[in-house]
Amino acid sequence: MPKLIIEASGLVKHYTIDGRLIEVLRGIDLRLSGGEVVAVVGPSGAGKSTLLHLIGLLEAPTGGQLMLGGADAARLTERERARYRLERIGFVFQFHHLLPEFTSLENVILPGLIRGLPRSECEGRARELLGQVGLAERTIHKPGELSGGEQQRVAFARALMNKPDLILADEPTGNLDRQASSHLRDLLWSICRERGTTLLLVTHNETLSSGADRMLRMVDGRITDVSDIT
Repeated sequence: MPKLIIEASGLVKHYTIDGRLIEVLRGIDLRLSGGEVVAVVGPSGAGKSTLLHLIGLLEAPTGGQLMLGGADAARLTERERARYRLERIGFVFQFHHLLPEFTSLENVILPGLIRGLPRSECEGRARELLGQVGLAERTIHKPGELSGGEQQRVAFARALMNKPDLILADEPTGNLDRQASSHLRDLLWSICRERGTTLLLVTHNETLSSGADRMLRMVDGRITDVSDIT
């Protein structure tokens, strides 16, 4: 039985803007096991990105419970949350957020250096990862010298640097053409499955979700449908 790494129960997220209550998530129940590939689809404004931010410990829920690897997220200090993100979660966003003055290799090794790993170990692992995403010959290139698809592949390699249990991907192909989008999707799927890494992807593009183990549909802050794809 795969290790359960995520269990969300009744997750709620509200914001108050100009005295008005905005309900973004309205009671999300979600279970993810180790090694699963799960896609969350739905229109813009459905709450998909907010759900990802809660699971990634970037924000705290207004209500409900989130368990990550047996740890109650609400009981973690800010320092523990930051450490958990660094060591156990990798992020891939629609915008790659690469540092423009750094090379591909330097961007990928950064999480390892922040974690305190030896630079030689980080460089060796970064070269391996860049090779896996097809960029072995682009290690010294800076983001401005790469195509959009190549930049996103560097971002994916960076997300894998600290061998996370979980990859969170938020519209990772939103700025790519169809060919680059398909290539990145295949890389995400194959590498996460090969490593036994759980992948949670949110997108409004249902084509991108093909190949996932499950597809969850979100509308107005709720999960309205769960489909087993494979």
